[in-house]
Amino acid sequence: MKRRGYDIGRVVDLIFEYWLGRMKDSELEEYRHMKETTGLDKYAREFEDREWIKNALEEPDIFETDKAYRRFWSMTAGKRSIGRRRWRWVASLLIPLLVGGGVGLFVWWQPASIPLSEEIGIVKPKAVVTLANGEKINLGEEVAPIAEKDGTRIQYHDGQLVYSSQSQTAKPQVLYNELTVPRGGEYSLVLGDGTRVWLNAGSKLKYPVRFNGSQRRVFLSGEAYFAVERDTAHPFIVSGSSGEIRVLGTEFNIRDYEDEERVVTTLVKGAVSYTGKNLKQGEIVMKPGEQVRAGRRGEKPELLQVNPKEFISWKDGIYFFNKESLEEMMKTVGRNYDVEVFFNGEALKKLRFSGQLKKYERVEEFLQFIETGGDVTFIVKDRTITVNPK
Repeated sequence: MKRRGYDIGRVVDLIFEYWLGRMKDSELEEYRHMKETTGLDKYAREFEDREWIKNALEEPDIFETDKAYRRFWSMTAGKRSIGRRRWRWVASLLIPLLVGGGVGLFVWWQPASIPLSEEIGIVKPKAVVTLANGEKINLGEEVAPIAEKDGTRIQYHDGQLVYSSQSQTAKPQVLYNELTVPRGGEYSLVLGDGTRVWLNAGSKLKYPVRFNGSQRRVFLSGEAYFAVERDTAHPFIVSGSSGEIRVLGTEFNIRDYEDEERVVTTLVKGAVSYTGKNLKQGEIVMKPGEQVRAGRRGEKPELLQVNPKEFISWKDGIYFFNKESLEEMMKTVGRNYDVEVFFNGEALKKLRFSGQLKKYERVEEFLQFIETGGDVTFIVKDRTITVNPK
């Protein structure tokens, strides 16, 4: 059957007309044809389910970009039966379903405003581990032992580096390894005490092969999520550029990139104490759902209440933006896809977006999604992205 291209606005309009029961016979035939020829049937079925819509309307934590709202509201003008605000939510629900569930359809509907580049692909597990003797090993995805030092076996498999103790040597020599995750990569590891660490792109972690002594200390540059193995006798300490985090057993995220103005620590579970280099009163004791933001210019650290999932979703393959500037968003894109970003105008950097997007296999798919919600266009050439006004 020959395929027919549909503008995304027309798709939304048809689904809403069906849901309201106001569809004419000619529109109903067009709607059926659209589902059959675009592969959109499974998404349309969800929007035909009134109970699904009812439940979705009760969940406000959804993609919301003001520009996208205005576009979708203009498409559905006059459809007031469930209220303007709720129509916004329904429209915002449809965007990630259409795009996140079927990127190929989205690209097919839209004009080819972003040139494709074969070089810029998916974020993959890749890293380099530097052993205590200075040897550097590129980590792949196959199973292989690296070494055994002081009774500790080191293996890597499927994007994860694992340290496991094989013997109980008395007071072994403290040997440090360093795991470096380049731009365009991500990696996770299990430390010798069982603590799990997820490292984001452009990050580095220095740690003992085997913990020895009264504390467990590691050194972080970049971003990492920690799930610390509980050990009340040996506190776990993360040292960063602005201070350190001390815990016994908990889960938290630290974002400490040199090209960002603040170091951000977010607590998910348990309790931690933050000791900052510029903190005169000693320490800040954090509770779950709290965040410490420490400036790099000597500012007093802030303690805030936040939604932790906004700051830890990266480890699960989700980008979460909450009124974030396009400049900060593109820093994330640059690190995760290993590209350079240039803005054709300073005002573009200040545009703000909110939403949650999946890590797409190609950077172009990510950028096309952003284009639907803002007054920007992107040009991708080789490993460079140029941001232009529409």
